[in-house]
Amino acid sequence: MKRIVNIILITLLLILFLPAASAQQTPVFSSYNYNTVLLNPAQAGFHQNTDLVLTTDGYFNSAVDGSPRSFDISVNTLAWSDKVGLAAGISRDEIGVTNTTSFF
Repeated sequence: MKRIVNIILITLLLILFLPAASAQQTPVFSSYNYNTVLLNPAQAGFHQNTDLVLTTDGYFNSAVDGSPRSFDISVNTLAWSDKVGLAAGISRDEIGVTNTTSFF
């Protein structure tokens, strides 16, 4: 009896929450190795110089509507000492009619 009640409760929860579920869209972006701060913020200030990185992907493929496009710009540098780094940037991904813009 307890098993049947559990199955009914799980089924009801799935029916209630399944229409509201949404998935995360993974950006189609192959240039993360050029802009390591996007994946790992601890990379800020890793190099001794200031890095300004601009990467784009898919903007030259304008013949296909809804094709994936990505744009990222970031700057990272050492701050007050060799142990403190600062980073800032903008990331934008477009796939079809959906788009995401992130500031960090």
